[in-house]
Amino acid sequence: MACILIVDDEDTVRQLLRRALLLNRHEVIEACDGKEALTQYIFEKDRIDIVITDMMMPESDGFRLVEEIARKNPEAKVVIMSGWFNEEELTNTQLEASRCIKGILQKPCTMEEIHTVVQRVLNAD
Repeated sequence: MACILIVDDEDTVRQLLRRALLLNRHEVIEACDGKEALTQYIFEKDRIDIVITDMMMPESDGFRLVEEIARKNPEAKVVIMSGWFNEEELTNTQLEASRCIKGILQKPCTMEEIHTVVQRVLNAD
């Protein structure tokens, strides 16, 4: 069982992620934007195994969040998620932050895709 922080400003997306992760017996922590997620991560970083974050959010977007997480923990594991994501965006992320990116989910995603990406990241150890 892993502890996963899910970050998305859309309630329905967080609900889908939560449901998929709970079905696979993972522990779930939720945040509705990058600012809240960073606060959660700072207090729970020893417990959190993976962060799954949307890239386009108000307040603090996913790129900023990934960069901040990478500064706090270069060994962090992050799965990025977006409906508008492309590879060029990833190259705009600082190198140290991009090292933390271990997977990509394209929205909309299925429960099976979520499970597959999470298992791949967990098994990479």
